[in-house]
Order: sequence, then C-alpha cells, then structure tokens
Amino acid sequence: FWSVVMALAVSIVGLVLVWPIAQVLVLGFFDPETGTVSVAGYAKLLTHPYYLGALWNTMVVGVGGMVGACLLGVPLAYCTARYVITGRGVIATLAVLALVSPPFIGAYSWIVVLGNNGWLTNQMKAIGITMPTIYGVTGIILVFSLKFFPFVYLMTESALRNINRSFEEAAENLGCTPLQRFFKVTLPLVFPATSSGAILCFVLSIADFGTPSIIGRDFRTLSTIAYN
Repeated sequence: FWSVVMALAVSIVGLVLVWPIAQVLVLGFFDPETGTVSVAGYAKLLTHPYYLGALWNTMVVGVGGMVGACLLGVPLAYCTARYVITGRGVIATLAVLALVSPPFIGAYSWIVVLGNNGWLTNQMKAIGITMPTIYGVTGIILVFSLKFFPFVYLMTESALRNINRSFEEAAENLGCTPLQRFFKVTLPLVFPATSSGAILCFVLSIADFGTPSIIGRDFRTLSTIAYN
C-alpha cells in the first residue's frame, strides 16, 4: 500500500513540478528564431550585466529578508516560550494572520503607511521629521522581514517548548549568564527548527513577485524580469 502511495506522490510531483521546469530548461537550449540547438541563451543569462544584476539583487533581498525574519522571529519566540506574557495567544494568532496576507496587499499597505503620501510619512513631515523611503531594496527587505518572520517564530517557538529544560538549568547551575545560556545551549538545540524557518523565508523571498514589482521601482529581481 505504502509503495503505491509513494509512487503516486512521486508521479504527481514529477508532473506538476519537475516536468514544467524541465521543459523550460530544455527550451533554453534552442534558438527561438531558427530552432537550432544553441547555448547562446544561457551564455547571455550568465554573462549579461542586466541578468547578473538581477541575480545579485535577488540574493540581497533573499538574505536580507531571511536575516530580518530571524531577528524578529527568534526573540519573539523565546519571549513567548520562556516567559509568561499577557496575550500570548493573540501574538500567535496575529503571526499566523501575517502569513495569509496576499503579496500585493501587503506591499501596498506599506505604501499607504510609509509611501510618499503615506499617513505616517505625512504626520512625521508635520513635526519636521523626514522618513526614509519605502521604495527600493530597503523597503523590500523590510516587507519581507515582517511578512515571513512568522515561519521562524512558529518553528522556533515549537522547538523551544519541546526541548529538555534540564540542559538550560544545568548551564545556569554551572554559572552561565542568561546570554551565554541562550547562545551556548538554547540556540544550538533549536537551530534545526530555526534554520528550517530561515531557509523557507529565503526561498519565499527570492520567489516573491508582488513586493518587488510594487515597491521595488527600478530595483530588478529575477521574478520581475521573468515577468517582463
């Protein structure tokens, strides 16, 4: 029975994922005008500054979004798992709600807040404070960090609740400070879960199209140039 289920799962993945990607990769070896086999397309992709710049930009926002999500998700998970916080259930619910926001709506909401005519931008201008622009790479990383941090938060929080607290207690009895205990004991124990959430944030960041297309302006990523 399980062999049949496994074969069916592999077939479905091959049909809806591997086959379309393989088609694109194979078509890349043919000249679109003559139909002859050629590597000119891949050579242009890997050498032209336009595409290399987009690849570099994609890596920047991917890593930036991943790091930002970890900086938000890990401390929040530690606080909610290790301390009694009022409204902990509300925090978890709001974190999950952040995941269901459509990319275009999430990006546009930040324009409403921090755009050139955003309500927070206008309020800060009224008291003489100039807000940094939301457009460009900084805004993309900010949106990615706030959009994808729930993946890191949920995985890390679950891991923190399941690890053996005796390791942390032993480290405390041996004289470790709370900061040393976190970096030397707690973080290594939850690192597999945290790294899984971080990798997921990275993959989603480099694949996102809505955010770079709305607030990126002239900042090109692989998703936007693929669409163009």
